[in-house]
Amino acid sequence: MLTRMRGTVATAALLAGAVTLVPAGPARAASSVVKVTGSQGNWQLTVNGSPYVVKGVTWGTDGSSARLFAAAGANNIKVVAGFWLQPGGGPGSGGCTNYVADTTYKNNMLAEFTKWVQTYRDNPAVLMWNVGNESVLGLQNCSSGTELENQRNAYTGFVNDVAKAIHRMDANHPVISTDAWVGAWTYYKRNSPDLDLYAVKRAYGGDTAGDHLPPTASVPSVADPGAVPAGKEITVQAPATDPEGDQLAYEVLWGGKYVDGGGGLVSAPSTNPGNGTLKVTAPAKTGAWKLYVKAKDGRGNVGVEQHSVKVVPPPVSGTNVALNRPTTASTFQNDGYGGCPCGISASGRYVRLELNQRGTGYGYSLFRFGVYA
Repeated sequence: MLTRMRGTVATAALLAGAVTLVPAGPARAASSVVKVTGSQGNWQLTVNGSPYVVKGVTWGTDGSSARLFAAAGANNIKVVAGFWLQPGGGPGSGGCTNYVADTTYKNNMLAEFTKWVQTYRDNPAVLMWNVGNESVLGLQNCSSGTELENQRNAYTGFVNDVAKAIHRMDANHPVISTDAWVGAWTYYKRNSPDLDLYAVKRAYGGDTAGDHLPPTASVPSVADPGAVPAGKEITVQAPATDPEGDQLAYEVLWGGKYVDGGGGLVSAPSTNPGNGTLKVTAPAKTGAWKLYVKAKDGRGNVGVEQHSVKVVPPPVSGTNVALNRPTTASTFQNDGYGGCPCGISASGRYVRLELNQRGTGYGYSLFRFGVYA
């Protein structure tokens, strides 16, 4: 899809993705001139003045690309020449980079990318340059909260620096950046005014005529994201819309990277009373979790959004009679069996903890402990 960058954002069918635009500098002689023309709601990609529709994939660009470009050109195929950035999809793009502070990485990547633009800018197989792949989304696996926002802003600012450098070298090919969710557009719109196009990845095969557009998901919300009770049913608000009015099905998933180091998402059973209101059970383990909600249109298209929540121990009924009372270690217990210095006269059952593995080198620790009556 095409989307104008400066001014109002709009969409129109084009790529296996979604896209946006800025005027290029003065044109210079080249094997092909690629432009985006038209107006809001009616954008058109042209190659040497003729309409062009993209059907294909982006290819990583380096010294080995010459053979690919030669074979593509011989078969009248054009290539979106891509440059990988950490984190994201693609060879060598795993890992985390500090886009706020790592000047060395950014300078190295800028020098690398512009070297290949200089090398291939006159190649007839080049359609446009793509900077980064799924990195705005992928940064969620590197940081969270305010730091995540800072990294996403710094990343899209760096993408803009690369776009400006490429425009100075090559006025005949657009510069785009690709991500895996439309939520990335907010960061590009704010920090990347020199991009020509935004691209949102979409996987498909075969004839794309009559393709349906994906649903638009909303960021899921809960009553108190800072205190989600572990193991309890919670209500999630995540209404979605579909451009064609298709009936939507929802899926809730939990991401526990910051709890157990796992990188995958776990689908959780949920019910949908209607209007994007979902009932789901919170994870049993406490910590910072990513809550994802997918909206599916039944035609292979998905809209997804996520929100960070803190899962905490669930509330316990009764009165915590040990609250603000002094605690004792094993050598100070008054009866040798875990006696409670709670200051109450009563008989009843007791809880004895037999700990057999230290959590740290300092000893055994309990995050929270109470005695309820």
